[in-house]
Amino acid sequence: MGEGGIEVTTTGWDATEVPAAPDDAMTLTGEPAPPAPEPEDGEAPDVPDGEVPSVEKIWPTVVERARSASSVTSSSVEAGTYEPRTQIITGQTDDSNVEQRSLVNGKASTERLVDGVTYLKGDVAYWDSAIELADRWLIKPDEGSPLLFTPSQEIEDLLAWVGPAEGTEMVRAELTTFRGAPAYCYTLVTADDDPRQVWVSAEKEPRLLMVAIDQGGDEWGVYTLTDWDRVEPVIAPEGAVPLGQ
Repeated sequence: MGEGGIEVTTTGWDATEVPAAPDDAMTLTGEPAPPAPEPEDGEAPDVPDGEVPSVEKIWPTVVERARSASSVTSSSVEAGTYEPRTQIITGQTDDSNVEQRSLVNGKASTERLVDGVTYLKGDVAYWDSAIELADRWLIKPDEGSPLLFTPSQEIEDLLAWVGPAEGTEMVRAELTTFRGAPAYCYTLVTADDDPRQVWVSAEKEPRLLMVAIDQGGDEWGVYTLTDWDRVEPVIAPEGAVPLGQ
């Protein structure tokens, strides 16, 4: 499949090239992009010239490793039908301890979920007319306070979007690099002719690294997963006051 086969045409990113990882999103944390993940045990698989395992063969391991991870950081850039969004979600995969940083239409906010309490801090653009609330840590009311996006949701959404499915065809598979480390890159086309690209680490038990999705027109998204099993718990901000006080 894919050798001289289907021509993938996209808008928003080029399915014939590795799109840039969303390093811009990392600036929301004030930290540089994380270093390239190291292959486990320092070993990359022995891959003969151009021979890459099919996505169907490695996918069960990718899914198992993603679902068994204790923590992860998801960085994403989205555009299209919904508001343009740059977002970082980092925390424990049981969703008990999470930080979510978002930049949506120029409005920046940070939310933390710690010990069942949700904290919120937004900039002046986020609060609009209520500028007295800007740049302050606030405690959200219990009703409706859980985060809209969580690590477990990100993992399950990405696995559902890019996993092998009826009508999905793998049109290209190659051994490349992702932030300096060996990686497999797969180009898939769904039954609806929507292209997907998936990067997984080229190791004995591969990890999901990045997903790029193009749904036509101006609707696209790039999602990067890092810090598998290495995220430290976030802490409750000092001096937070209940929203409305």
